[in-house]
Parts: sequence; C-alpha cells; structure tokens
Amino acid sequence: MKRSVLIVGLLVGCFGLQGCMVAAIGAGVGAWKYGNSKKVAAQGSSYNEYLLGMEEINLKRSAAGLRPEYIMSQDQYIGKTKQ
Repeated sequence: MKRSVLIVGLLVGCFGLQGCMVAAIGAGVGAWKYGNSKKVAAQGSSYNEYLLGMEEINLKRSAAGLRPEYIMSQDQYIGKTKQ
C-alpha cells in the first residue's frame, strides 16, 4: 500500500511538472553544449578592449612624439591572462 501511494505521488509530481522538467533538461544540455563558446567569446571581447585601449595609447604617444607601445597578438594576450 505504501509503495503504491509513493508511486502515485511520484507520477502526479512528474506529470504536474512536465514543462519544468523539459526546461531543466534543455538548460543543462545547452550549458554543456555551448558553455565553451561563451568563454571564447568573453576572451575575444576582453582582447578587443585591450586592443582598442592600446591603439588609443599609441595614438597619444605618437602625438607626443614617442614610440608606440608593443601590442600583443590575441594568442599572446590569452596566454598572458591564463597565467
């Protein structure tokens, strides 16, 4: 008797939360499948910010008659930020 009540309770709970279960499974699969692409995109945007900042600095330095600073490649920048 207790076992059948437990099974019926679980079934009612599962049927009542069908939409939530599908959404939770979809969110888990999406995070697993696309998680790395978000990390790569975030690294790319931070490099773009670095690049724009360095170009601005170099414009100011050239206007002042100074040599421009070295600008790292994206591979060098990513290697530096991982350390």
